[in-house]
Amino acid sequence: MGFFCSIYHPAGLTLISHRVKSLTRGMAIHGIFGSTGSAIGPILATTAAAIISWRSAYAFLGIFNGLLAISTFMAIPYRKRSGMNETEFENHEETTNKPALILYFLTNALLGMAYYGFTTFMPIHFAENTSSILPNLTANMKAGIFPTMVFVAGIGGQLVGARIGERFHKPTALIFIIAANIPVFLIMGYTSDLLLILSGIMLGIAYFSNQPIGNTLIAEFTHSQNRGLGYGISFFLSFGIGSLAAGVSGIIAENMGVAAVFPAMGILLIPSVIFAFFMRKAARSA
Repeated sequence: MGFFCSIYHPAGLTLISHRVKSLTRGMAIHGIFGSTGSAIGPILATTAAAIISWRSAYAFLGIFNGLLAISTFMAIPYRKRSGMNETEFENHEETTNKPALILYFLTNALLGMAYYGFTTFMPIHFAENTSSILPNLTANMKAGIFPTMVFVAGIGGQLVGARIGERFHKPTALIFIIAANIPVFLIMGYTSDLLLILSGIMLGIAYFSNQPIGNTLIAEFTHSQNRGLGYGISFFLSFGIGSLAAGVSGIIAENMGVAAVFPAMGILLIPSVIFAFFMRKAARSA
């Protein structure tokens, strides 16, 4: 299941980069639906599991994706690549800026590690540290509701990222966006109740605002013919290498407490800012 699900990102984003003229805005809209799915998916799955069984949750999602595949095949017009001139594709690039691309991959790998670190332990962190907020709710319900609020805030982050990416130099903007995440991670680790919820919402906005800019930068740094490979490597590093953070975060949580995971993820982003700084220099020298 993981193998087939992972195919979507490089294929889908390559398709968007070749067919959408306002690329940063297109990536933001794509991210909005992704954040919406991240927020709604667990609710639908747990509802199906509670009403019928856990198997029904998988069956429901399988049927939904089958219908989605059919609608995608019917709705998106097919273009035979061999019958088209490369310049007919949107966001056409004839060279690959390898130094800038490699530095972006390193930047994104650390962002992916921070993402897996905070999403893995966010539910239990909210459940344990929001006792005065909605006290009638069980810890399990809080572990579902409050992280959902963070993903919903991520929708706003996608819009903010698109607006920033369209108005400012994207590599420079990415530096400041990553840097803005660091204090928010620190705040999440040392607050509780209302301040914790507010900092979680801030994190949703700050973190997800990097995505439309980052996905646009891959398109700008890669040759049009190699763009799918560029997205594939990026998501391999973000999801694959990034997922190692879940294990590291588990060690931190076991020895120092769950709250310590969030400042650790903030510290992890410091080298990400440094890589992004050198990426900006490589982008300008091209």
